[in-house]
Amino acid sequence: MNYCLSSLACLVCSVLLAGCGGGGGGGESVPSPPPASVTGSVLAAANTDIDSDVNALSSSFSSNDSFASAQLIANLTTLGGYLNQAGQGQPGRSFDMGDSADYYELDLEAGQSVSLVMAESFVSNDINLALFDNNQVMVDQSLNNGPAECVENPAPGHHFIRADILQGASNYTLSITSLPCAATVASSSLRLSSNFMPGEMLVRLEDSGAMSVMADEMGAIGLKMNMMPHQDYARVYIGDVAKASQSMAAMKVVENHIDDSMLPKARTLVMIKAMQRYKGVDLAEPNYIYNSFAVPNDPFFARQWHYPIINLPDAWDQAVGGSGAIVAVLDSGVLTSHPDLQSNLIGGYDFVSDPDMANDGGGIDADPSDPGDSLIQGGSTFHGSHVAGIVAALANNNVGLPGAAFYDNIKVMPLRVLGVRGGTLAGICEALRYAARLPNVSNTLPASTADIANLSLGGASFSQFLQDCIDQVRAEGVIIVAAAGNAASSVPSYPAAHNGVVSVSAVDLSKNLASYSSFGSTVDVAAPGGDAVDDDGDGVIDGIYSTVGDDSSGVIVNTYGYLIGTSMAAPHVSAVAALMKSVAPTLTPSQFDAYLSAGQLSDDIGAAGRDDNFGYGLINANKAVLRAQGFTSITPILSAAPSGINFGLTGVSTQFNISNVGGGSLTVNTLTENSGGWLSVSGPGGAGEGVYTLIADRNHPILASPGSYSATLSFSSAAGNLDLPVLLQVLQSGQIDTGNAGRQIVTLFSLTAEANDRSVAMEAEAGRYDFRFDDVRPDSYILFSSSDNDNDNDLSIFCDTGESCGFFGAGSLLFVLEVGETGDVDAGSFFAGYSFVNPVSVSAGSSPAGIAQR
Repeated sequence: MNYCLSSLACLVCSVLLAGCGGGGGGGESVPSPPPASVTGSVLAAANTDIDSDVNALSSSFSSNDSFASAQLIANLTTLGGYLNQAGQGQPGRSFDMGDSADYYELDLEAGQSVSLVMAESFVSNDINLALFDNNQVMVDQSLNNGPAECVENPAPGHHFIRADILQGASNYTLSITSLPCAATVASSSLRLSSNFMPGEMLVRLEDSGAMSVMADEMGAIGLKMNMMPHQDYARVYIGDVAKASQSMAAMKVVENHIDDSMLPKARTLVMIKAMQRYKGVDLAEPNYIYNSFAVPNDPFFARQWHYPIINLPDAWDQAVGGSGAIVAVLDSGVLTSHPDLQSNLIGGYDFVSDPDMANDGGGIDADPSDPGDSLIQGGSTFHGSHVAGIVAALANNNVGLPGAAFYDNIKVMPLRVLGVRGGTLAGICEALRYAARLPNVSNTLPASTADIANLSLGGASFSQFLQDCIDQVRAEGVIIVAAAGNAASSVPSYPAAHNGVVSVSAVDLSKNLASYSSFGSTVDVAAPGGDAVDDDGDGVIDGIYSTVGDDSSGVIVNTYGYLIGTSMAAPHVSAVAALMKSVAPTLTPSQFDAYLSAGQLSDDIGAAGRDDNFGYGLINANKAVLRAQGFTSITPILSAAPSGINFGLTGVSTQFNISNVGGGSLTVNTLTENSGGWLSVSGPGGAGEGVYTLIADRNHPILASPGSYSATLSFSSAAGNLDLPVLLQVLQSGQIDTGNAGRQIVTLFSLTAEANDRSVAMEAEAGRYDFRFDDVRPDSYILFSSSDNDNDNDLSIFCDTGESCGFFGAGSLLFVLEVGETGDVDAGSFFAGYSFVNPVSVSAGSSPAGIAQR
């Protein structure tokens, strides 16, 4: 996501801190306080690295332009890079001669993927990606005409990666993960390892009448075009692939280092890539070969680690044939055109009455679409769309991801109550009343009453006005669910702490209370909210992936992204309640509360009985749906959290949890492992449910050589078997065991006076950047850090793809640093990395992006 610093005159004031603003007035003048010093540290996020030959003149340099000079990187690395053709891009180290290819070497396990995302427009820039085995023979290649590429590794061993630019100049982010290409942000449509017919492509023309002319042109280079019965399409046969490919400049990236058996497929992809750019062609793609499958076909389903740990897939099986339900999402509005939301949205309303807060040119109206919750280009979170996607993104549509409620008869009623400075209690109450079909300020009523209301928002003050409103809405049968807050304290957040509201705390992938989650006596239940870590070792953060928008270009683009918070936990519970309501239409709020307090909707993961961290436990969707249907005895299900472990380059000890996420009793047999001795594991009596400790002996003889190692922990039970994969990397010569986010420019940005701005640039030392600013005038500041790989110098883009960034804050909240009359300020530390999370995200207990003019 991008931040334009020219727009940083508008930034965030978190209500968790003192608000921005100012006062005025006369009175005696007082002496200006003396300047202060601001100190702190930027820490390179784990598993980060930097292309060794970026364009910035001041960055350290080492060529990586060939197999012989390939840059050594670690498994599960995310790095920022830069490529350019000669004379393209920003003036800098590589401008004159060009930097046309970057080579990397590393150890990979079978099934891992490597993805690349360009920063710049793919209309004028084009980067391809290739993967080679240890003999420098290509095993996969990605040739998209788009911003993203992805390749998959078929066998373990030492490998080489090549990124090469065919056109223009661009930053890029390269990521190695344990996810398949279909589940990455860089899912590739033109990939060598895909299953398709060599020598064929499917083409759609902009003008079907031009088919004969195009057929003649294609025939001249060895192509035969046959019209299909629907006349806009043609099935194209590449009769003489070698002849056809000779005129294609892109052939240079596939002719070398590739097995002869793969050449027909590689040349076919080159032809399709060229055809996609051919004038008059609207669409060109491979003639794929499909096979049957038994899991949701949404490509990002593999990212949704949070569904299995609350037993959602089994709940989907139980909820077949339900009558449906409506979830009112009171939030920042939704992207009504998002392809993964559109068909599961029903009519809603916009209750943001203040035009300045609304950011859509007016007050309340019947349009609940989200225009963005920030005045910074690229700074909007599209929080409401993320929440709506968790509840009811369209499932089994070959697009994106499935919502937790899964079925298309469970709908979202979007009610916009949050704008650029948050939302008012009056607006929230009116939206609740609308959802319950009670009289409200809109003077309209929805066709049907909502069954559940989700409020992923909050503040620190109790309101009797809102309590009365909640009581009225609950009396109409609406189950109200709210986020407990992200203050990492027991201080109550409202409306979650109001009577009659189901308050939801957040857990991470390991079912521990998330680092940011609020807790306390008002918490009722826990659900996945994610965290900005990678406990399962798949190479991406353990956030919640859902539907969002990207307004960095000035136009909102429908996409997907990670957010973390209790804001994400609450809609999981709302979706479970919707599944319950679908199979039991008479379910009331009181019945839901009674089932919850009896432990019939959750797994007790904390202290026995109710506790302040998790309430009555972690929501269990399968238990909940079966209880709504009248069943209390459920089949046991064996589960592990996390579902995979990666010790990385330095880890030696970790814990994981083995549990029964079903019902009844479960006997877990003694586990086995196949590491050959470098792993040792201890648990509850050597087997059974509970917390296990896993230790890696890095001095074991098996781990004497550098490289990547894998093992499997196997559990067996009457409920089935469970395998837990384990990865470990041994440092190779030339590698470092700390992150490297590249040369950082740490900036102290004044919200009032440009003359007060400060910045300093530095390279990483043992994974950290210690900074100090002297002569800092009293003011309100934003503190952030970013690399500048493309050498645009003025940092006109903050958090550009391919450039690492970090900011002073907590979780996904950007904080204001106040320098006053009290002297020097220690800002502590914050991380810089290649973030998957929009730096300004709205969470319970905070307001959305506000305005601070200077």
